[in-house]
Amino acid sequence: ILGEKRQYGWISLITIIYLLIEYLFLQLGIYEHHWWQYYMTALAIFIYQVIAKLWFENLNRIKHGWLRSSTFYFVGFVILHYP
Repeated sequence: ILGEKRQYGWISLITIIYLLIEYLFLQLGIYEHHWWQYYMTALAIFIYQVIAKLWFENLNRIKHGWLRSSTFYFVGFVILHYP
């Protein structure tokens, strides 16, 4: 249980870093909010990282099947079609 909490701690830290970068860009005038809010950035990044963590753990645990095949297919697709 301690290991899982620590991993969410890293995810939270990375989310905070992204929020600080967004805040810095807003203060410097590089970026401007229209309808997007800070909480949307935090929620989106946190959820994305949790899903990516679970996806990667499943890829390491399951050595065959649709998950691995579809992941490698789309990785290859991106590499070949978006140079």
